[in-house]
Amino acid sequence: MTAPTASPISQCVPWIRVSHFGVEGSPDDGSRRRKAANAQTRSALPSRTSSAEAARISLATLVLKLTCPGVPDIYQGDELEALALVDPDNRRPVDWDRLAQLLGSSPLRGPGPEPKLWLTSRLLDLRRSHPRAFARGYMPLAAAPDVCAFMRGPDVLVVVPLAPSASPEVDVAGDWHDVLEERFPFRVYLNGRVLRSSPELD
Repeated sequence: MTAPTASPISQCVPWIRVSHFGVEGSPDDGSRRRKAANAQTRSALPSRTSSAEAARISLATLVLKLTCPGVPDIYQGDELEALALVDPDNRRPVDWDRLAQLLGSSPLRGPGPEPKLWLTSRLLDLRRSHPRAFARGYMPLAAAPDVCAFMRGPDVLVVVPLAPSASPEVDVAGDWHDVLEERFPFRVYLNGRVLRSSPELD
C-alpha cells in the first residue's frame, strides 16, 4: 500500500506560518509584532488630519511627481480627485467627455472645483513647453528644514513646503513667476525671460 502524499496545501502551511507570523511560526508571536508595529505607527501620526490638510498633502505630492526627475505616471481617469484605499485600475471606463468639458472651461482661469485637474494640466503644459529643463537632472537648493526646493535646469524652480506653516519663499536670483499663480501653498516658478516666450503659460 502506497503512503498518502502530502497535499500542496499542507506543504505550504509551514511556509505561511513563517511568512505571516514570524520565524517562530506562532500566531501569538505574529499578533504581538503586528500590534507593536501598529502602535508605533499610530504614535508617529497626528491624532487627526483635516480634509484641507489632506488635500494640501495630496496636491503637494502631485506637484513633486510632475516636476521631479523621471516620467510621471498618471493613471488615465485619475486627473480628477479619486478617494480610494487601493491603486487605480486602468481598465475601468473613463468619462472622457467630462474631462474634456472641464478642460474646455479654460483651466487658465483658475483651479475651480477640480484643483488636481488644473494642476496636472498646468504642469504638463510646463513640461511640454520646456522639455530641455525636464530632460536634465535637478539641483537641490538650500532651504528651511521643512521645505523641499530644487531647480530643473536654469529656468524652473520648484518649492514645496512640507509643513503647513512653512514659507514657499527661497532666495534665488531671477525674475521668477509662479505658473500656479500663487493659488497654492507651493510654488513652481518659471524665469520671467522664458515666461514671456511661452504664450500658453502667460
